[in-house]
Amino acid sequence: MDILKSTLIGISIGAIPGIIFFEIIRRTLTKGFFSGFLLSIGEFVGNFLVLLLIYFGLSQLFTFKLTNILLYITGALILGYIGITAFNLTKENVEKSYNGKNIDRNSLLAGFGIAITNPVAIALWLSLVESYISETSKVNALINLFFLAFGLVLFYLVMVTVVNLTKHRIPTKYILLLSKLFGVILFSYSISFIYRFIKLIMA
Repeated sequence: MDILKSTLIGISIGAIPGIIFFEIIRRTLTKGFFSGFLLSIGEFVGNFLVLLLIYFGLSQLFTFKLTNILLYITGALILGYIGITAFNLTKENVEKSYNGKNIDRNSLLAGFGIAITNPVAIALWLSLVESYISETSKVNALINLFFLAFGLVLFYLVMVTVVNLTKHRIPTKYILLLSKLFGVILFSYSISFIYRFIKLIMA
């Protein structure tokens, strides 16, 4: 696989609505450009770390039952917390984001946490890393994996920019409603993680 193809694969994966997709939109709408930017960078670092761990032969780590139990419960707590905070947003919080006074510096950590505690995404990385290594040399595979993660963050950064430039046209009350809607979506992901956690515990 070449660099361009890997980047395009990353962009395609980023365009699929999921946990980080919804949270980037919500955080950019309610906290501004830099909060969305930091979330995207945190997600990039987390994804590339997971890809590196798999690349260097630690893929079995993610197949252990205990590892998946920890990932599901940690991911559920993170998403549950984010979902709840989405309902505590006020009009003043949104208005502060218009002039850059409401930057959430925890966004970097949030993006990183979401990336490394999502077993669904990790399962995708496991299959992709295996495919890359089987099709090319290990050095080329590593380079292409970087650009895969880069394509993902590139899409998110473009999305952050577009959302930030257009959010001023959306009345504050609708941004608050969107925040609550995305909060419900994220909380539902948290519930699904808890359900999978319980299934693993009982298996």
